Amino acid sequence: MMKNFTKILLGLSASATCLTANAMEWRVVSKEDFGGNKDGDPAICTAAPHDNDADAEGGFYTPLKFKGDLSGTPGEYMVLKSTAAKNSWNEALLLSYLNWANFGDHTYPDNPDKGYFMIFDSDRDLANQYNDLVLYRKALPVDCSGVLFKFTAYMASASKEDAGNLVTLSIKDGITDGSKDVGTPLHTDLHPSTVTPGEWTKMETQFTLNRDDINKVYFEIIANSVEPVGYDFALDDIEIAVNQPTINIKAGTFFYKEPATLTTTYNQSEFDSFFGTDYSNVVYQWYKYDEGKKAFVELGGPSTYSSSKDISYTIPSFVKANDNGTYKVVVATKGNIGNSLCSIQKEFVVNQERDEMNVDICQDSTRTILGTTISRNSADVDVEDILSSDNSMLFHVKNVKYETLEPLYVHQCLNNDYKTAGDFPLDDIVTLYPVTELWPYGCPKTVQKQIMRVESGNVKDKDKHICVGKQYISDDNVPMIYTEVDEKVGTKIEFDEDGCRHEQYVFVHPKKESTVDVFLCEGESYGGVPYNTATKSPIKGSVVRDTTIWGCDSLITPMITVYAPVVVEKSVVVCPSDNYEFNGEYFIKPVEDTLLKSVIKGGAANGCDSTTILHLTVKEGGTIYMDTLICKDQILWGDSFTVAGPTQLIREGFTESGCKIDTVWNIEVVEISLRLRLYNNQDEVCQGQESTLDAKLKAYDTRNRKTLTPTYHWEPEVPSNSLNPTVILEETTTYTIFADLDLPSDVDKNAKGCHAKEVKTIKVNPIPELSIDSVNPEDRSVEYTVTGGTMPYHMYLGGSKDKNQGTKDLGLLETNFGRQERLPYGKHLLQVHDSTGCSAEEEIEVKATEPEPPTYFTPNNDGENDFWRIKNIDVYPDCNIRIYDRFGKLILSTTGKDFDQGWDGTYNDKKMPATDYWYEINIDDIDKQYFGHFTLMR
Repeated sequence: MMKNFTKILLGLSASATCLTANAMEWRVVSKEDFGGNKDGDPAICTAAPHDNDADAEGGFYTPLKFKGDLSGTPGEYMVLKSTAAKNSWNEALLLSYLNWANFGDHTYPDNPDKGYFMIFDSDRDLANQYNDLVLYRKALPVDCSGVLFKFTAYMASASKEDAGNLVTLSIKDGITDGSKDVGTPLHTDLHPSTVTPGEWTKMETQFTLNRDDINKVYFEIIANSVEPVGYDFALDDIEIAVNQPTINIKAGTFFYKEPATLTTTYNQSEFDSFFGTDYSNVVYQWYKYDEGKKAFVELGGPSTYSSSKDISYTIPSFVKANDNGTYKVVVATKGNIGNSLCSIQKEFVVNQERDEMNVDICQDSTRTILGTTISRNSADVDVEDILSSDNSMLFHVKNVKYETLEPLYVHQCLNNDYKTAGDFPLDDIVTLYPVTELWPYGCPKTVQKQIMRVESGNVKDKDKHICVGKQYISDDNVPMIYTEVDEKVGTKIEFDEDGCRHEQYVFVHPKKESTVDVFLCEGESYGGVPYNTATKSPIKGSVVRDTTIWGCDSLITPMITVYAPVVVEKSVVVCPSDNYEFNGEYFIKPVEDTLLKSVIKGGAANGCDSTTILHLTVKEGGTIYMDTLICKDQILWGDSFTVAGPTQLIREGFTESGCKIDTVWNIEVVEISLRLRLYNNQDEVCQGQESTLDAKLKAYDTRNRKTLTPTYHWEPEVPSNSLNPTVILEETTTYTIFADLDLPSDVDKNAKGCHAKEVKTIKVNPIPELSIDSVNPEDRSVEYTVTGGTMPYHMYLGGSKDKNQGTKDLGLLETNFGRQERLPYGKHLLQVHDSTGCSAEEEIEVKATEPEPPTYFTPNNDGENDFWRIKNIDVYPDCNIRIYDRFGKLILSTTGKDFDQGWDGTYNDKKMPATDYWYEINIDDIDKQYFGHFTLMR
């Protein structure tokens, strides 16, 4: 689907070739950042950074003359840090006369005091001398074909004048003295109208040299045109890299005066793509950088390489002072071992902060090693890291501990030599570890104290252990047979020649019979018997005879379960870029249903062999090459093509099966301009809200100097199909405008036309819905519910639609339900705004509750109508209440909150006569006054 869509978009035919690429890595073989990387370097370089030998390997060439100051002669170049270094330069000349933008080095964009870059000041005279002005040339010898190069540089337009800064990255052969391109040149326009002066632009191109007759390649940066006002732009961070198999170097810990090995890891399939499958002429060589010679020197001679070989180098006896440094491995054919372009190379830095040594010390001992004394005791940790006294060595100290055994007692009765009972220590019994090259210190393995125990009574001899049914011959030659198992069957008492009374215990042990579960795999044996068939349940095997630790018979009856090997069959579909690994092999080329088998000895959970049968499918992927023709100013995939001529664009994508595929577009940009741009006034609107689209469409024939009229249409359709439609949206919608322009036949007889499109998506946010649940006039409250929209909500209270009042912010509502109290009386608009700005409103009315004064009361203490109370007056606690007698005298003045008991018919603690009285009620909350009279009856 993606390929067809691309053809429709461009309106042209395209041819495609599918290739499968290996995952390789880029290795930089040449880098030019022009130096100046120290803060103390001068602001402008006073010496040319390179010699001007165009043909020397590593040489750098340009016909421009180097200038080490700011005299400002056109046709020269300078190497400097920043165009705004006011203290070191003639600012008026540099920034006013030349009218350069203020900017600095690309390598260190945030530090104007570090990093040089190259800046050119060209003129018309140079344009007359050279068809194409070479600003930078690097020559590299190439003695092998099939090498993929990448050429990268950073450019910046320096002039704020209207100068035509067209630059080309070109790679040329060395046969015709560099006049023929071996790859498609890359053009870019650094005109101030297309780029911002002082902003760095990356240029990058690639090519593969597939010719054996070329042994040198020129990498060039060329100015294709020079305007009268000069050709002013900057150049920095130029890199040339080659594509090689990914190779890594790893190492373990480096120990003092012990061997240390550097080992490589790599993908054999990548080596196959680099060398082919014949390795009879491939060797590898290790090097180490010599600071004195400023070069890598060989470490021994080259070694023969074979497929999947362990490419390693061992430092015989590592010492930091001698063996720190940069190591490099080179893999190449014998004739290219010294050629950096035709070989695989990888560097590895060994930078040990200090030497490290493994040290073993016996428990409870002290050793002095290289001037550092280390002591260990039984409480120390098993392993500890200790720095030497001068911090130059790190010792990994292992405390070799011994096991303390229970004391061994030798019993002795009292005699002429031992006249006192008690324990007397003898020499400890010490067992040592075997002394070997790894254990040369004779550390104790076990320590057992030996004690002579002199006893005044019997001497206890060592216990005797016999098996039931076996004959036992006592020391006095009396045969005895024990037929019963017992822990202790008795003691034997006898006297020796010293008159000591000896005592000995005899233990009788049983014959042991047991049943054990045995699990075997098909073909294994137990007790000398093979078992070749899997069983569903355990079977009884032949009895195996053994002995216990006391020498008694032990009869073991095995219950044997035999398992079959585990066989797993599965199907896997992958892409070439997945580097799928099975049984140690990687699969990176398309295959259809390849049957693979792997057997792992003992790999199953039951300990038997595990067999995996794999049906593997590797789907298509790689690179597709497409050709097309477009107009200037046309935008494809976000890139605007403003310069006519050939160019190349790489698009990453995926096949219909989901595999990664790169599409390389070879694009021919014609002189006719087709410019389509689409804008809109709002990227987000509320449901039902308007949004205006604004499309700018222009087509111009540069050759014939006339404006062309392209056609256009919208998807989906818009009102009147205009370039500036206004749409009302109910849901999120993506609008696409397509422009089509028929090309004149003199441009390309096979071209059908140029096509452009622009896309804008307008997001429609849902509108919240506000519903009023209740309005309570007693506490002047409103309860409401908000649904829809996007939480949280913001609530406001405004005046009614027919009354101009201010708006009150009621705060955030983070739930769907809300309540507000003590609202003003009258009509209001309750409004809700959600987090996207969409809103809704409802009109509410808080009606005033009328006070109801009674017409009479009877204060006679009968419990009925004893007080004159005003119904609903508690709603207005701040109102004013006044009572007058019939002559107009004020006899009571109070507020609503103090009138909860009413008037008891007294004045100054005296009962007032039965007659009519007048009241006045002023309620500011509702801006009303109430007058009337009532009767006091007794």
